[in-house]
Amino acid sequence: NHIAMTKKRRNKLKTLADTLPTPEVCGEDSGDVLLVGWGSTKGPLLEAVEQLSNEGYTLSSLHIKHINPLPTGLEDILPRFKSVYIVEMNDGGVYGYGQLAGVLRARYADSRIKGINKTAARRWKVSEIIERVEARRAEETATA
Repeated sequence: NHIAMTKKRRNKLKTLADTLPTPEVCGEDSGDVLLVGWGSTKGPLLEAVEQLSNEGYTLSSLHIKHINPLPTGLEDILPRFKSVYIVEMNDGGVYGYGQLAGVLRARYADSRIKGINKTAARRWKVSEIIERVEARRAEETATA
């Protein structure tokens, strides 16, 4: 009985995932950086992408509305970018990335997914996102 009920719940989640729309990439369809967020990060991410694009960066953003289950299509989007930064209001924890980044890294086994985290109780400012993206890019360039 327990096995049957577990299977039933799993199938419900699979069916639900198939009905969720694939998140829309805002900006280029592929490039150097994809900024991923959820919730209140949407507006600041869009503005950060616009400003950084004007400075010559090739980057885009993606807003996730559903986390469990994750929408289908992410497995096709993430590989089109050299780096994927998850911008979230969350502690970086022991591994340096927040919960959403952890979920995506676990689901897609993709070490290119990195966290850009903030633990303060105030919303992300566009300038903070830009500063962190530039720092992360400089860090990656230095180690390449």
